[in-house]
Amino acid sequence: MFPYDPNAGKHALIFIAGFHLGIPLALCQTRKSAVCRKLCKIVPKSICERFLHKNRDTARKSIGWAEISEELSDSFPSRSTCFEVVSVDYEPETRFPLGKPLIIRHLKFFDVFNLPKFLQDAGFTFSADKYKLDNLIWICPSGIVLVAAKISSDIDDFISLGQFEDTIVEKYYAELAYIFTEVAEVIIDVLSTELLSSSLCCTSDIEKCKQGIYFRKRFSDLGRYDVLASGLASVSFLQDNHEARALYDDILIDIYYIDFFARENKEKLRIDYIDSSIESSDSSYLLIISIAYSSFVGLLWLVKHLGEQSRILQEGLLGISPLREGISSELKLFRIFCLQFINESRPISVRLTRPYMTCLEECWKQYRMHTLIDQVNGQLATLEKMFDWVEEDKKEVRNSKIGLAAVLLALISIAAVAAQLVSTIDVNSQLGVRERMVFIFIGFIIGILSTLGIYKLPIDRLRRIKWK
Repeated sequence: MFPYDPNAGKHALIFIAGFHLGIPLALCQTRKSAVCRKLCKIVPKSICERFLHKNRDTARKSIGWAEISEELSDSFPSRSTCFEVVSVDYEPETRFPLGKPLIIRHLKFFDVFNLPKFLQDAGFTFSADKYKLDNLIWICPSGIVLVAAKISSDIDDFISLGQFEDTIVEKYYAELAYIFTEVAEVIIDVLSTELLSSSLCCTSDIEKCKQGIYFRKRFSDLGRYDVLASGLASVSFLQDNHEARALYDDILIDIYYIDFFARENKEKLRIDYIDSSIESSDSSYLLIISIAYSSFVGLLWLVKHLGEQSRILQEGLLGISPLREGISSELKLFRIFCLQFINESRPISVRLTRPYMTCLEECWKQYRMHTLIDQVNGQLATLEKMFDWVEEDKKEVRNSKIGLAAVLLALISIAAVAAQLVSTIDVNSQLGVRERMVFIFIGFIIGILSTLGIYKLPIDRLRRIKWK
């Protein structure tokens, strides 16, 4: 997962925090096309913004992960000095679900998640010459964001995995979510506003992200995006504000721990639901576990989002709330996304080398991935039945409108025919207005009775009798 660093220690402890933006980026549309992005690089920002405002329809044509990833690569460094885009080359045999993630590094990560201080508070002595710190953030096309940090060393008396989990990281989940909201703000600002209100997105997750961004800006001293000259202010507000801390804790979906020891001529893997221990000279196992874990976080989110959309559809079908126009087609598109994500996340799709396949399959077993997939497939099947119900309901409404229009046309035709008959009979215009109206009314009644007789005629039963 982390790029090769010859100066890093042989023993490393890693944690990976899993978040979701609430938006499948692979289905997203950006605010700016590729032409507009190039224009913004060579002209003043004010001129570019006026151009985008006047050419909104032309500007919003960039769809798909390649366009989103390219625009985010430009947006993160330009929006803040806290981020840099990291270029990591992975082996071509390794495939990522839906596409390779955009990888960035938070330059002030350990100011917010103050790992040296947290180590000292837990009773461990931190020394910059003995320990090396690093962090990476994966932004995946599925909308998953993995925030990972690593502490490595060559000393023998290293922190145990259990101490790292329970004493150091577990108490500071909110700080990780705080960093995630910085990432989420840049991404949400890039996407089109229409998308954020569609059924492709989980509105509850987006609202939590926006609330987290609001808290961060509200309690920041400078009130800007790049507020973190140091993380002391942010840490203090998280400790003092219980509402904000509870929100940030809730934004985090899950966290995973890896204990990696680089040993030559020895390979030992222990993969569990919460953590893994790896003794090997091959650091690619870290990448493989990270890919499997990203799929696990994605499936957890799919279960939640599909449940939310099922409730929305159910309320609409029961008449509790109106069904939004286009929800059926949007959810059908989302269904295709789910199936593609599941298929590309399977071990056979990620890496076809035997040791890595074994590692992936063990991850799937420990993460209960097959159970999650069954749950997602069951929810998709339920949505499919609800789609049919929605379409049937729309068809009935449409048929009712057509029937009502036919009745009105029939009444107009009957009245016209009755008036024509009276005019034909009364050639010499001897009848008065009252007599004419009576004759037209009688013809009108006869026409209605004839129409009702035809409508009530049991044609189906007569056809069955005939065929017998």
